[in-house]
Order: sequence, then structure tokens, then C-alpha cells
Amino acid sequence: MSKYIVSGEQAGDRLVLLISSDHIDASNVADFRAQSAPLVQPVKKVVLDLTGVNFIDSAGLGSILSIMRGIGERGGDFRVCCVSKPIRVLFELVRLHKILDIHETREEALSAGK
Repeated sequence: MSKYIVSGEQAGDRLVLLISSDHIDASNVADFRAQSAPLVQPVKKVVLDLTGVNFIDSAGLGSILSIMRGIGERGGDFRVCCVSKPIRVLFELVRLHKILDIHETREEALSAGK
């Protein structure tokens, strides 16, 4: 049975993806992908808000990268915000901080760049 863990919120011309779980891992990544895909498909600008997320495994990282890649292929803009210290450390460990556009706050992510 699928658990509801992803919601979308329109913020100007951007879609903010909100995660209601404290983790994105093998136990819920199928739900994460299934719920986020229809939300991000019609838009080009997405902010992934990781407020409250404290753990992401390789499956979760793969799903985030998949969203980023899909948005990029459509010429869009993908940003991540509100990253906890453990997630920031993980992103740095696997060098994702080099390819993800990471912002401290949602407001910063919404107002930056494109």
C-alpha cells in the first residue's frame, strides 16, 4: 500500500515539492517517484524542499537525480532547499553539492537566478 509522502505547492512560476517523511530511502522511494512524477512533469521550474528530511539512501539520491535530469532535459531549473546537516554532509560526501543548486531557505531558492 502506498504512503502519501509528496505534495506540490505553486510558488509563482515554480513548483515546490514538499516531503512529509523524515527519510527518502528504499522503503518509500517507489512512493516518492510515483507521487512526484505527475507533479513535476508539466513544469520547468522545481524547488525540492527537504525540510524535516534527515536521511536519504542511494535509492533516494537516485530519485532526486532523476527529477533533476528530467527537468534539465526540458530546459528547466531544479533547486534544493532547507537541507539538514546530515543531508548536506551526504551531498558533500558523494559530491552532489557540485551539481545540485542548493539553497539555505525556500525563499532564497525561489528568488535566485532564472
